[in-house]
Amino acid sequence: MDKEPTTDSRKTSRRPKWMVPITAVAVVVVLAVVGIVGWSLYEPRRHDSAVASCVASVKSMYDSSRTAQATVDQYQEAAAIRAPQVQNPKTVSNIRKLGNTIKRASGTRLQSVQCDAGMSTAELRDATDTARRYDTRLNELSSQYTEAAKAVVASRDAKSLQNAKDTLDRRKGEALSLLVDTDGKVTDGAVRDGLQTAIEQAGQAKGNKPDAYLEAAASLQAAIDQVNASVQSQTPAGQ
Repeated sequence: MDKEPTTDSRKTSRRPKWMVPITAVAVVVVLAVVGIVGWSLYEPRRHDSAVASCVASVKSMYDSSRTAQATVDQYQEAAAIRAPQVQNPKTVSNIRKLGNTIKRASGTRLQSVQCDAGMSTAELRDATDTARRYDTRLNELSSQYTEAAKAVVASRDAKSLQNAKDTLDRRKGEALSLLVDTDGKVTDGAVRDGLQTAIEQAGQAKGNKPDAYLEAAASLQAAIDQVNASVQSQTPAGQ
C-alpha cells in the first residue's frame, strides 16, 4: 500500500493562495523593468542614428545647392543669349525660369533645415525628409538647367546658320542679276568672269558652320563691287 504523504511534504507542495497574485505582480514588475531598461538603451541609439542621418542629408542638400549654382555659372554664355538671337524663343524663357527657380531653391529656405542633437527623434526625421526632398529637387534642376542651356545654344547656332545661308542666297541673287545686266557694260570683261566664278563657288558652300556661307557671301560681294566699279568707269561722266 502507498504511504500517506508526510506532513512536511504536504506543506512543501502547497502554497498559500494569497501568494499567487503577489507572484504575478512580481513578474509584471520584472518585465516592466526589463522593458524600461531595454528602451532606455535603444532610444539613445535610435536618436543618435537620426542625428547622423539628418546631418548627412543636410550636407548632401547643400552640396547639391552648390552644384546647381555652379551649373548656372558654367552656362553664363547661354544665359546671356536673348530671344531675337534664337530660332525658338521658348528656349530662352525656359532657361531664365530655371535659373530663377534654382536661385530661390538655394536661398533662405535651405537655412530652415537644421539638425540639432537637442531635437527629438521625430523632429530629426522630419528634417531629414525635408533635406532629402530639397536635395532631389536641386539635382533635378541642375540637370534641367544643363539641358536648357544646351537647347538655347543649339537654337542660337541654328539661327546663325540660317541667317548666314539667307545672306548668301541674297548675294547670289544680286550677283546673278548683275551678271545679266552688265553684259557689254564693263571696261574689263575679266571682272564679269570673276563674278561668274564667285557665283559657282558660292553654290558649293555647305556644312553646318555659318562661316562657310558668310565667307562665300563676302567673296560674292567683292566680285559684285568689282563689276560695279568697272561699269562706272565705262559710263561717261554725267550719264
